[in-house]
Amino acid sequence: PAAADSSDVAVDAGEAPVGSGCTAAADAGEAAVAEVAVAEVQAAGSAGDVAPEIRALASARTAVHFSDPNLESPAHSGAETPQGFTGPIAKSINTITDHLWPRISKYATEVIVNEVQPQLLEKLPGALQSLNFDPEKCHLGKKPLEFRSVHILRDEQITQKGKTNNLVFHARIDWEADCSVYLRYAGAGLGIRGLTIKGVLVFELVGLMDEPPFVEGIRAFFNNRPYVDVDFQGTGEGLLNLGLIRKKILDVV
Repeated sequence: PAAADSSDVAVDAGEAPVGSGCTAAADAGEAAVAEVAVAEVQAAGSAGDVAPEIRALASARTAVHFSDPNLESPAHSGAETPQGFTGPIAKSINTITDHLWPRISKYATEVIVNEVQPQLLEKLPGALQSLNFDPEKCHLGKKPLEFRSVHILRDEQITQKGKTNNLVFHARIDWEADCSVYLRYAGAGLGIRGLTIKGVLVFELVGLMDEPPFVEGIRAFFNNRPYVDVDFQGTGEGLLNLGLIRKKILDVV
């Protein structure tokens, strides 16, 4: 579910994440952090920067743990993290992502060609059955997804089965991708050759258990609509890359 646009005031490194809801702090140290978290959000709310429903969340639910503590808060809490700013936990995750990215990209190519294409052709009329993805131009590129700041929280949720505990990750991501997806048909082609995504990704391990796989489920979503931009390639790319037309396409996406 998408929260109000201003809710990501609470997810930059050094600020208090409130978008998912958390249990009350268990000890005095955590309680002090929680009080600061709520105070920051309420202060922002009094200035009109936080929607009323987010302010209500802040008063009812308090953060108990941050992954990137003791970081100096960025000067602003907009959709974009200040250039060059990366929290220590995020930096470690980026190192792992760098090593895995070539394999992830190769897997993405295989999924597009071997799974997505057959499903697409099943839904297309016979006249379009020659449409196909170009394996050489379908990949995630060499620039991996980058994490700018990561927060880990404990969340208590009331369900029909009773009270459950969740583990919530708030990750501010920044991906200036050199990826490519290209479709060919009747000697022509069209696709994308660049993609930009910036936003706050929320990843939840839902229903912690005492036996494998230790969670009942997984949820992943952006807490707000992320910033997205696309660079088209192929037939008609000049027209599709015009500002007004590209904006209309992205609004639909």
